[in-house]
Amino acid sequence: MKISRQGCTRTVFVLKNKVIKVPTFKSFELFLCGLLSNLREGWRYEHFARNDLAKVFYYNRFGLFLIMERIEVCDNDEAHELYEKIHELYQYDKEKEFMLDDLKPSNWGRKDGKLIKIDYGGWSIKKMYRTF
Repeated sequence: MKISRQGCTRTVFVLKNKVIKVPTFKSFELFLCGLLSNLREGWRYEHFARNDLAKVFYYNRFGLFLIMERIEVCDNDEAHELYEKIHELYQYDKEKEFMLDDLKPSNWGRKDGKLIKIDYGGWSIKKMYRTF
């Protein structure tokens, strides 16, 4: 098991085929944001699963942890190419605003050559509320 502390609000434990995301303990405010990120990610996948979102296997109803499929993260070296490809892929998608939110290489990965969004917990509460 490997620990990745790349996220601001969550710590990610990387296993062989899965990752476990837990809120950070850096501060109370970031801990609460981590809880919300887990809840948003779990809720989003539960209600609007798409084949271009990393699969959520389980999430705690309080946001204490989330178990997701492991997808290899895109490199920062390919950022420019990645931005162009993602904008091209989603320019006519009805979920364009969501898919392009927080667009950075570390939030995307590749599975079988296909781009997969692996971090979608940062979707704002205001934007999420509109999807209820």
